[in-house]
Amino acid sequence: MNIPEILAKHGKWVRGEEGGERADLAYANLAGANLTGANLAYAGLAGANLAGTNLKGTCLDPEAPLPETDLSELEEKDGWYYGYRTQKSQHCGDTVYEPGKSYEAPYFSVSIETACHPGIYLAPLDWLKEHYPNEPLVRVRAKHVLKAGDKYRAKYIEVLEWEQTIKKTIYGT
Repeated sequence: MNIPEILAKHGKWVRGEEGGERADLAYANLAGANLTGANLAYAGLAGANLAGTNLKGTCLDPEAPLPETDLSELEEKDGWYYGYRTQKSQHCGDTVYEPGKSYEAPYFSVSIETACHPGIYLAPLDWLKEHYPNEPLVRVRAKHVLKAGDKYRAKYIEVLEWEQTIKKTIYGT
């Protein structure tokens, strides 16, 4: 896998230039790569190994500013944003989110152009019920949140309660 060539083609693709191609780095071993300044917007990064990678100047740079996005679908209180997520990771990893525990994304993308990038996802309850009707859910509160497509990506979450508790609260059953 020639990373510089893939990233050069991806840059052309993002800019709409001839010879461009969307980067698919899913499950790629990028450990130790020098990605400084690479435009990773829209790149497929699911399961990529980024350990030791230089992310300076990319959308994964830990010092990148959080863009302003519309978070109005989430409840906000005391600097926290409240939403829901599936109890178990659906697309990347096998994390089971448990009440009373906190989780921090090892990598967090500030790209708002890409709906599926590193971070911990949450959404309003109605959205989750529509997209994952048979999955157990948990209620969470989150920090460092942005809107990504039709859901939300957070760097840090705390799991508040299981779906059974949520149902009792909402439906009284």
